[in-house]
Amino acid sequence: MDSYSGDAKAAFNSAAIGSAGKSQLVPLGQRARLRSLTLGGPTATITLVNGSGDGTDVVFTVNREAYRQNPLSMPIPGSGVLFDNGIAVKAISAASNLVVGT
Repeated sequence: MDSYSGDAKAAFNSAAIGSAGKSQLVPLGQRARLRSLTLGGPTATITLVNGSGDGTDVVFTVNREAYRQNPLSMPIPGSGVLFDNGIAVKAISAASNLVVGT
């Protein structure tokens, strides 16, 4: 257990997202701290949103190039990023299904 256990719930989820698709990784209304992100699959650009996939509260965007490390694991430094209203991921563009784990 770490010092952030009372701050946010731990969660793990994965989803396959097609081109221009979206997925709710952590339900709306739940706080979560993103400490790492794993992307597998084709070239894609994804956006992580605080709230729903229809929202505009963009936290950050990741460009994924398939010819790089597969899967791409990206640790978030320090305490990670706090999402106070769930985590949604949107594929801005993807060659085909992109697998996202958080």
